[in-house]
Amino acid sequence: MTALPYDDGSDRIPGDIARPVEQVVVVGAGIAGLAAANALAHAGVPAVVLEARDRIGGRLHTADIGGSPIDLGGSWIHSPVRNPLSAWAEQLGVERRPADITAGMVGMDPASGRLPAEVFERLMKLAFDGFDAVVGSMVASLGQSASMGAAVDRFVAEQLGLGLGPSDATRLRTIILDLVESDASGAADEVAVDGYPANGLFYEGSDLGDFPLGGYRRLVEPLARGLDVRTGTVVTAVAVLPDGVSVTTADGATHRGSHVLVTVPLGVLKAAAIRFDPPLPAARLAAIARLGFGCFEKLAVVFEDEPWARAALPNILPLRADGQPEITVITNLDPIVGEPAALAFAYGSRAGVLSDVREDAAVDRLLGLLRAVADGPVPEPVAVGRSCWAADPFSRGAYTFLRVGSTPDDLELLGLPVGGRLLFAGEATGHARVSFADGAFTTGIREAKRLLGQPRVMLGLR
Repeated sequence: MTALPYDDGSDRIPGDIARPVEQVVVVGAGIAGLAAANALAHAGVPAVVLEARDRIGGRLHTADIGGSPIDLGGSWIHSPVRNPLSAWAEQLGVERRPADITAGMVGMDPASGRLPAEVFERLMKLAFDGFDAVVGSMVASLGQSASMGAAVDRFVAEQLGLGLGPSDATRLRTIILDLVESDASGAADEVAVDGYPANGLFYEGSDLGDFPLGGYRRLVEPLARGLDVRTGTVVTAVAVLPDGVSVTTADGATHRGSHVLVTVPLGVLKAAAIRFDPPLPAARLAAIARLGFGCFEKLAVVFEDEPWARAALPNILPLRADGQPEITVITNLDPIVGEPAALAFAYGSRAGVLSDVREDAAVDRLLGLLRAVADGPVPEPVAVGRSCWAADPFSRGAYTFLRVGSTPDDLELLGLPVGGRLLFAGEATGHARVSFADGAFTTGIREAKRLLGQPRVMLGLR
C-alpha cells in the first residue's frame, strides 16, 4: 500500500523542538502514538513504542466476544465527511457503515414498557432541537461558572411551565443528560456551559457517523505494522537530559532517545503515574487538575448466530419516570454491522450502572430491558464482554471534557513541548477534536510534523 500525506488540519509546522531528532521514544501504543511512530518510520527516524498493556490500541479496543468483533472503546468515526480517519480507512480499504443509532430508536420505561411513539418523538424533538437552540445563550443568563447540569434543569423547568407533565419532564431531562454526558463522558454537573461542546473543529456528515466494519482494530493494527512496539512495558519515569531523554520502565530498564513523545490518557497524568524529571511546569499541572476526565462503559451480549428476532430489536433509550440511574442506551448491532449482539452504554453520572455491579447483574439488567421491548424472543447470550475503563490503571477513565473552571487554553497547553525534548499527544492535547479518536490521531500527526519539521507526513503500511 502506498503511503499518503497527512496533516493535522493545517500546513503550519509546530516549533519549540530541540534538534537534531535522532531517536524517539513513544510512550503509549494508542492511535496517537502509533500515528506518530508510523510517520517517523516513513521518514527514516528510528522510534520505539512502549505500551503498558499486552495489546495495542489504547482506548480503541476491539474485543472478540463469542466470535464477534465488538468495540468496547471507541466505536464511531464521528462526522465522517472530510474526517482524516475516514481517509485512513479509505486508504486501507476498510468499509464503514452509517451508525446513527437514533434512527428507529424507541423510548421505554422499565416500569411500563414502550412509550407511545408520539410522546417519545415530542421529547426527542425538545431535546435535540429545543435544547440545542438555547444552550449557547445560557452562558449569559447562568454565568460562565455554570454547569451543563444547571442548564438542563433550567430548560426542563421552562418546559414544565409550558405544560409538560412531571413524568415526561423527568424523561426529557434524561434524554438531554444522555446527549451532554455522551459528548463529555463526565457528569453534567461538572461540565462547563461555557465550554460545551468542548471541541472547536467540526467535520461534516452525521454527528454519530460510521462504524468501521470489523472494528477499530482494522484502523489501528496497520499503523503498527513494521514498528518496534513493545507491549507489557509500563513506563514509570521520564527524564529530560541536556542531550536527550531517558525513559524508565517498571522492570528497571532504561530507554534512551533524543526525544520522548508521551501519549498516555489524561487520567494517567492526573494520577501522576509517571514521574517526570524535571517535574512538569506548575501551569501544566494546574491545567491537568482543572480538566475533566469522565467515564464511559459498555456491556456487550452476543447471541447464537441463528434466525431469531434480533433484526426486529430496536435501539432503545430507557427513560425512567422516577429519574433513577439506568443503562443509558442499548444498540442492536445486527442491522449496522451484521453481528448477533446488543451493546449497552452507561456514561457520565450513570456509568456506575454498568461498572459498579457484578457482570451477571449487569447482564440481567440489560436482558430485562431488551425483553421488555423486543418484537420477538430474546435468548440467553452465548458470550458477554464488558469494558472497565475507570478501573483500568492505564486509562483511569474514558475521555476529556472541559470541567467548570477549565478552558480550551488548558487543552492547548497540554499539547506544547516541554524543554524541546518532551512532547505530548492524545485527544486531551488539543482543543480542535478533544475526546474524539480522530482528534487523537491528528495530534500524533501534529507531533510527527513537529519532530520532522514538515507541513505533512506520510502514513501507510510498512
